[in-house]
Amino acid sequence: MIELITILWRWKKLLFALALASVIAGVAVALILPVYYQSTARFVVANPALFERSSLFLEKPEKPIYPFGGKEDVNRILSIAESEELADYVINKYNLYEVYEIDQSDPTARHDVRLEFEGNFDAQKNELGTVELSILDKDRERAANIANDIMGKVDEVYSKMIFSKQRDFYNIVRQESSNKQKEVNHLVDSLRTLVQRNPKDTVSSALLQNVAESAVDNLNAVKSIENQFASLLGQKHSLLYVLNPATPAVKKAKPVRWLVVASFLITTMIMGILGLLIFERVKQYPEQR
Repeated sequence: MIELITILWRWKKLLFALALASVIAGVAVALILPVYYQSTARFVVANPALFERSSLFLEKPEKPIYPFGGKEDVNRILSIAESEELADYVINKYNLYEVYEIDQSDPTARHDVRLEFEGNFDAQKNELGTVELSILDKDRERAANIANDIMGKVDEVYSKMIFSKQRDFYNIVRQESSNKQKEVNHLVDSLRTLVQRNPKDTVSSALLQNVAESAVDNLNAVKSIENQFASLLGQKHSLLYVLNPATPAVKKAKPVRWLVVASFLITTMIMGILGLLIFERVKQYPEQR
């Protein structure tokens, strides 16, 4: 330790000069680096079970439904947010080729623009279970707009994913309703024909009437389910509880100029001290021989 201090003291002027030069270089680089602003949209995922027909229209649900989605729902949301489909949507809408100064004629342009976008985008769940979508951009307004657009697109894609299966069920029920209606129409026509041809055959008429009434009851039950699905799917539902939309940042996110200067200073001093120690050791080697 004493030897180290002795060496540093001997070369103090050089070390001071290196420190001064590194600070000047760090300040210059920090001033040249582009300024980025960060905007973040925060939301909680809703429980998709809230929008199931059984949850909305049954008078007594079998068990209470928690309003917020679980881990699997959050993971689906994050997967959508980080998907190629969503990246392409943002890249095309905001012409990020031009924003990132990437030549579209370059064979690697699509890869490069995605890589740049992924470096400026972050989707994560924080410790409170809230999903955060953050965007870094040189334009603070654009950063906020992109973050909010991503949140809206995620909601749209996730809603389509959830409600597509319910739409399949609706189509099945609608087809069944159509079949039941045809059955009722046939029975009613048959009953009318029977009464016209054999008005005295009250026994057959009564039996056929009972069958027709039962068919009408079945039709009404299926129609009720069909109407419930139609009501559910006829409206736009959001599966996100938005806590706060992204807003233009007041302060820049990076570069942190003091950190840039400090990094230059620390790196230069470490390299300088190591260089001096090596130099002193090499210089002493012939003397030791």
